[in-house]
Amino acid sequence: LSTVAGESCWMDVLNADFCCDVRKGFSGDARCWNGPFTFAACCPAEAAFVAAETEKQCWIGSISRPACCDIRKGSQGDPRCWNAPFTFEACCRNEAAFVKSAPKKECWIGGVLPESCCDINKGITGDTRCWDPIFTFDLCCPAAKIEVQKAIEDSCWLGEVTPKVCCDTRRGPQGEAECWTGQYQFHSCCTPKVFEQLELEEIQDTCWLGFGEGTRAACCDTRKGLRGDNGCWSGAYNFQTCCPAEMKMVTTFAAQCWVGGIPEAVCCDQRRGPRGDEGCWDGLYSFESCCPEQAAAALPR
Repeated sequence: LSTVAGESCWMDVLNADFCCDVRKGFSGDARCWNGPFTFAACCPAEAAFVAAETEKQCWIGSISRPACCDIRKGSQGDPRCWNAPFTFEACCRNEAAFVKSAPKKECWIGGVLPESCCDINKGITGDTRCWDPIFTFDLCCPAAKIEVQKAIEDSCWLGEVTPKVCCDTRRGPQGEAECWTGQYQFHSCCTPKVFEQLELEEIQDTCWLGFGEGTRAACCDTRKGLRGDNGCWSGAYNFQTCCPAEMKMVTTFAAQCWVGGIPEAVCCDQRRGPRGDEGCWDGLYSFESCCPEQAAAALPR
């Protein structure tokens, strides 16, 4: 079944037979993949096999394919149907292919032009005369949709209207109902990015609760290691989150490593070894100081 997708995928012991073995998981051996080197890119035959087998398992019990894959409900069908690994792309492959190709082909049959239909100067859904239940602004104008979403997101929070209040689901499934009007709604303003930031702020607010400044200084002291004092951290309370000033210092230094055309993607590539490409490092410039994110991820937790 194994097919070599390109010589660039394989190096030394990392070969197709080892990495593409689907007995190890839906993505073969997860240790093989990094950056552009993915299971889908390097093992196309195996990826197609896994996709077909996954699709067979999607429609068990009362879950209905016509209801779940109905793109009139959105570009991902009915979002209530999906739970990894059962996603719209995995379970509705024909519809997913249509959603991908429609903005380039199917949407513009019969003289309908994207320049006119996707013009957001006419409204936040472009020219409404262009759309029907299947061919919608969201489907046919993905670039313009992103532009509209960003404009809405960037203007959601003004004055006392804050995500901490409005996105609080303890106030209701749609947060604080009084926050929303017109285009400013829970789904458009309380994005995953906003929730990630709220979670980060909550952790940062409680990192040193009950501890003195001396404890923070000791824990964040980078002379003790890449992540300060490793004995201080547990779960979500880590160096990156609780010591933002020190983390900025670490990443600022790392940016200096790549002056003069030295390739970060090559040097930090752990496919070449646990410390990336050893040929890149000399004295002050090490894997730990130049690739802080990869080095931190490799440390025991």
